[in-house]
Amino acid sequence: MTPTTGQFSRYAAALCLVAAAFLLSFPIEKVAGPILPTYFTFFPCVMFSALLLGLGPGLLATFTSALLADCIIATPYMPGHWNIGEAASIILFSGTGIFMCLVAHRYNLIRSRLKILVEERTDKISRANDEELLRFLGTCGYKDSGEDFFQELARYLAQALTMDFVCIDRLEEGRLSAQTLAVFYNGKFEDNVSYTLKDTPCGDVVGQNICCFPKDVRGLFPKDDVLQDLQAESYLGATLWNAQGKPIGLIAVIGRQPLSDIRIAESILQIVAVRAAGELERRLSEESLQRQELALKKSHDELEHRVVERTNALAETVETLLTEISEREKAERGLLRLNRLYAVLSETNQAIVRISDRDTLFQDFSRIAVEQGGFLLSWVGLVDEMSGKVCMLAASGATSYLVAIRITAGEDLHGEGPTGISIRTGTHCICNDFQNDPRTRPWHERGCTHGIKASASVALKDNERVIGALALYAGEKDFFDQQHVDLLVQMGKDISFAIDNLNREECRQEAEKALQEETIKRLQAVESLRKQELVMIQQNRHAAMGEMIGNIAHQWRQPLNTLGLFTQSMGFFYGTPRFNKEFLDTSIAKTMEIIQFMSRTIDDFRNFFSTER
Repeated sequence: MTPTTGQFSRYAAALCLVAAAFLLSFPIEKVAGPILPTYFTFFPCVMFSALLLGLGPGLLATFTSALLADCIIATPYMPGHWNIGEAASIILFSGTGIFMCLVAHRYNLIRSRLKILVEERTDKISRANDEELLRFLGTCGYKDSGEDFFQELARYLAQALTMDFVCIDRLEEGRLSAQTLAVFYNGKFEDNVSYTLKDTPCGDVVGQNICCFPKDVRGLFPKDDVLQDLQAESYLGATLWNAQGKPIGLIAVIGRQPLSDIRIAESILQIVAVRAAGELERRLSEESLQRQELALKKSHDELEHRVVERTNALAETVETLLTEISEREKAERGLLRLNRLYAVLSETNQAIVRISDRDTLFQDFSRIAVEQGGFLLSWVGLVDEMSGKVCMLAASGATSYLVAIRITAGEDLHGEGPTGISIRTGTHCICNDFQNDPRTRPWHERGCTHGIKASASVALKDNERVIGALALYAGEKDFFDQQHVDLLVQMGKDISFAIDNLNREECRQEAEKALQEETIKRLQAVESLRKQELVMIQQNRHAAMGEMIGNIAHQWRQPLNTLGLFTQSMGFFYGTPRFNKEFLDTSIAKTMEIIQFMSRTIDDFRNFFSTER
């Protein structure tokens, strides 16, 4: 609206008031007469126009009312035909109206000046309060008093606003309840509590910048027991907002007297609310950070605990795996050694079947033990019955160990080794720690030079009489276990059996040769007794047949043992990587070779007793 339009509106309003007074004068005139209604209606119209609309509209209302009054007073006379009384009355009416307009204008001027003075005074007081408030907010929370920020703020608000109760709250989840941060009542602090916001003025504050109930707050909230107990009359509250524009808390001040200066109180509370909101948001952030730190620490501790548990479990697993791997490697090495020893036993048995010479048998056994069994050294020694010294008959491998070595079968220093003990006891002797065993002390240096870590010796017998021993040396400590020992004992028995068999074969051949010589002599000496000689020869042949059958039984025992070993080795190696087609073909070939040998033995036996001979 422009200034011209505003002036026109005020003058139009003055004319409207005059018209209303003019119309109102008619019903009054009927009751009170023609003169008094004019003054009763137009004078108030002029006064209100001057007070409410200003001096100009008041003067306009005065002159307009004078003209209308003239028309009313002049009735039933014509206008312009006034007498002296009427003229004086009109002049008095107009003068009174002008005086009333001047008085009203003066009143408005005085009232405007008073209003300006009051506003200036209020502004000074407000600025002073604001400066004091800013000084307080600038130092609050940083003093060395150790007092909580919200407690200082609650005390300050109670003193600055002259209120009896100040409460600073933090809104809880859902904004249906609040937790007090500071409660100041009657000059002291109360304990913090949680309370619901329903049916309380604080519930109306949430979501609004300022909420004010200057008086009769108990009547507005009759269900609020705190207001009733405090005899509260006035209430002023402000919402605390975070940086995202969400309410996080509130400030409530309650007094037992009506609130006098609402504007100053709201101004102070608005300024305080900003600082309090920042402090509350900072505390909430710190609490959230502390909770996160605690949760992180808890997670870190749990993670460390799990890591320790997993590490221990992993260490145990690794240790178990290492133990299992070690045991498995040990078992694999033992199995490999056992397989090699089985191979030695098998090859030895084949040599026993194939070889008819004792020295060759010993030499082949020594070679087989080194090549097939992986031993460092293998040798066979026989006891010299005169000196008791064990003399080497056959050896293979690190034979330099045996150069100028002294080993005896007696109970002297050089007879306490595995070889001497096995010969004296007629069994076997195992030494799994060659370098530390006191029994092998005379040969420690020699054995260390050749890398010998373990040794074994098995007695060899001829017709149950100990004649020597076979000795094996390994480059690994604890090489010989019980299975190896059993196989070595079996190997010793097989070789002893072969020695017995060779001796028996030698005796048989010598007996056969002597028989043939005697037969020739008898044929040459007594031709006449040919039939009797034939009978005797036949008897001798029968005797030889019995002996041969015994020899054949002994000869077949070796192939049968070998077949048994092949069968056992196939069962033993079944399911292992070594049990393949090549191994199976080799075993079948060797088995067929033994079977053919036995078949040839049967043919020889049949041919020996043929009727054509």
